[in-house]
This record gives sequence, structure tokens and C-alpha cells, in this order.
Amino acid sequence: VRIKGVQRPRAVMAISAVIMNLDGVLVDSSRLHARAWNQVLPPFGLRFDTNWFTPWIGVADERLAAHLCQHYPIPQPSEELVLNKRGRYSELARHGLRTFAGLHERLECLENIPLAVATNSRRYEALRALKRVNLDKLIDVVISSQEVPRPKPTPDPYLMAAHRLGVAPKDCVAIEDSCIGIQSAREAGCRVVAVLSDPCTRGLAGVAHKVSSPIGALDWLLERVKSESIA
Repeated sequence: VRIKGVQRPRAVMAISAVIMNLDGVLVDSSRLHARAWNQVLPPFGLRFDTNWFTPWIGVADERLAAHLCQHYPIPQPSEELVLNKRGRYSELARHGLRTFAGLHERLECLENIPLAVATNSRRYEALRALKRVNLDKLIDVVISSQEVPRPKPTPDPYLMAAHRLGVAPKDCVAIEDSCIGIQSAREAGCRVVAVLSDPCTRGLAGVAHKVSSPIGALDWLLERVKSESIA
């Protein structure tokens, strides 16, 4: 019932769950992935500039290795190249993996909202990364490349995450930092908050909000949650 002269609060869309990418959103790992690749490629005469890895952020190791083996004279199967890269990354992550300052505290403020991870990493890698930065107990569902028929950029990881959480994708907010991740979340029907770490994300349309950091994404999200509780 509308009371004459009284304006009702503006309706806000409910947020039933939050689904996040792992690398670049929850853990500051993209630099370590790039360093690992830069350690395994020089023996084959491949040395790239510091920005070469940027378009490959979020892409599965298998896909990048297949591309490298197809376009460069690498005398070993792509599967072996992937194993070498993952070994180097594991060593780097053992002491160098970090989350972002203030992220843990902000996730704790979302205690009443289910949280999931949708990543192109393998499951054991994702679980190990979350444990190393003490985020494992805050995440309700982890969807890796091993749980879905197809990895990002298909919508499968986000559809599976929403299904496991028991919510509709349209009621989920996705936090993504790569073009393939944003495409995956959008095609799944999620509302996307884009972290502008990848140059190609800056020109993307159809996202709910754009921020410069994962912390900015969570601050925006907490404001939306607060608005819901008031409306």
C-alpha cells in the first residue's frame, strides 16, 4: 500500500550469493604464474616482455601450453610443459602467495551470504591456495576446472557454483578480473563486478560495476548488502 506523499524505498536486487575468481581476486598470484612461465620457457629460446602474460590471465595452463607448443619450436609435449610450469609455480607460491590487504576482513563481513570460488585452476591447487592465505574456512563451495565439462570462458563454472549453492545465477554477484572470467559469469546470468586488472576489461559493457581492485569490489558489494538490509 502506497501512502500518499510518502515515497517508498527504491527497490534493490537481492544478492543471494557471491562467486569469485581465485587468481587475481582472492589471491595475488598472477605475477607468480607469469614468473613460473618465464622460468620454464627460456631453455627453449623464448623470452617475452613483462606484459606478454596479461592476455592469458585466467586461462587454463593447458590452453596456454598448447598455444605455445603450436606456435614456437618447443621439443616436448604440451602436457610436459604444463607439469614443468606447475612445478615452478608451486615452489614460488610456497613462500610468495599472498591475499590482498583487508580482503579477509571484508569477506568476514559477508557472513550471512554464501561464498563460492569459480576457477580454471585444478581443484587441489585451488584448495591449497585458499588454505595458504587462510581463506579456506570462509568459502562454502569451490568449483575448479575438474568439476565442469568446459572451463571458462564457457558459463559452466558459474552455473555449477550457483547450482551447488542452491541459488539462481541471476541472484549471484560474480567478481572477476579477466576477460574470459567476465564472459563466463555474464553468460551464466550473474551480475558481474569487473576488477580492471586486465586492459581488455576496461572497455567491457554489460557489467554491474567496474572497480580498480578486489578490495574495491568487496566495498561495493558490502554497500549493496547494506542497502538491501535498509530497503
